[in-house]
Amino acid sequence: MDNDEKTLEKLTEKEQLFVYLYTTSTNFNATKAHELARYRAADNNARRAAASRLRAKANISKAINDILQKEHADNIELKTKIRRKYEKISDLTITEFLVFGAEPVDGSKFDQSFVVLKNMEQVNPEYIDCIKKIKQTNQGYEIELYSAMDAMAELRKMYGFDEPIKTINEHSGNVNMSFVDLVKAANDNK
Repeated sequence: MDNDEKTLEKLTEKEQLFVYLYTTSTNFNATKAHELARYRAADNNARRAAASRLRAKANISKAINDILQKEHADNIELKTKIRRKYEKISDLTITEFLVFGAEPVDGSKFDQSFVVLKNMEQVNPEYIDCIKKIKQTNQGYEIELYSAMDAMAELRKMYGFDEPIKTINEHSGNVNMSFVDLVKAANDNK
């Protein structure tokens, strides 16, 4: 049993509902979670104060923090999985699926080029999910892979390489400019 489940078990049903509403559907609005959990209050000011006291209770605070930490860990795991998939797609080449070669033509000094689809046993199973589409045609098979350029663009976003604005601290304050403009300005000052 997870720590957050143990912590939740120590709460009343109404407190559990408050924690659930607070962490899911109210965008961390304690007053709204207090209202939706059907706690009574004379007016909105009383509700806000009661919600604040409820949110500050040690066992409720711990339950909320446990849920948020688990959610954060799950998000990191998901981001890592997505990043690995994009990296796999961006590194993939068609030679994972095809063999390119040439063999001499009878009695000729010229080679006949060929392209052969690998047997599935020859393909690294890790790359199978990088195939977007396989289609059988009259000439053989068409294989479409997910775009390496699209995967690299997503990786650039994930790593923040495409951040448009960089802030420079100067004696007169902050100056916002694009990275390209920053490089140009640095080169102009040489």
